[in-house]
Amino acid sequence: MAKDIELLTNEIRKKIIASDVFDFEKISQQVFALQRTHNPVFKTFVDQIQKVDELVFLPISSFKSHEVKTGDWVSSQLFKSSGTTGSTTSIHHVRDLVFYQNLCLQHFQEIFGNLENLCILALLPHYLERGESSLVAMVNHLIQQSSINSSGFYLYDFEKLKSTILQNKAQNIPTILFGVTYALLEFSAFFWN
Repeated sequence: MAKDIELLTNEIRKKIIASDVFDFEKISQQVFALQRTHNPVFKTFVDQIQKVDELVFLPISSFKSHEVKTGDWVSSQLFKSSGTTGSTTSIHHVRDLVFYQNLCLQHFQEIFGNLENLCILALLPHYLERGESSLVAMVNHLIQQSSINSSGFYLYDFEKLKSTILQNKAQNIPTILFGVTYALLEFSAFFWN
């Protein structure tokens, strides 16, 4: 059975990364069937659904109380949610970090184009400081692909971030700023003052 799961998983992975355009509906049905058959946490959740329109994403609480995996494998990376002080955090087990990063990069570039000449800025305090965030890992991977030296994390250095954005605008360097809501609101108040 483990060999069957492995074969199905690899077949789906190959389809996802094989081309820029794939049949999302068909692949999502295959992923659903694989998860329902071989992921006990997901199967339990789906079996409680009465109507198809009630089917939504697996609740975040499942990731706090269960190890959500399809098949038997060792995690190459664990990402944890930020949570509030003292609360139980959810854990996302990643089987293959390189696949995860490459898929992120592939889809990002499908939408935004070649990343090399984009400046990627990040304002992710607390997330960066915790060091276990999937968002930080994805943004860091994007930053590493950029050839623009000013790409990077800016934490609380609003002055430097503002200066970088204005310099990029003057030099016509396309810039993307990733940030969490509270930090972006604080930065925008600083920027306009």
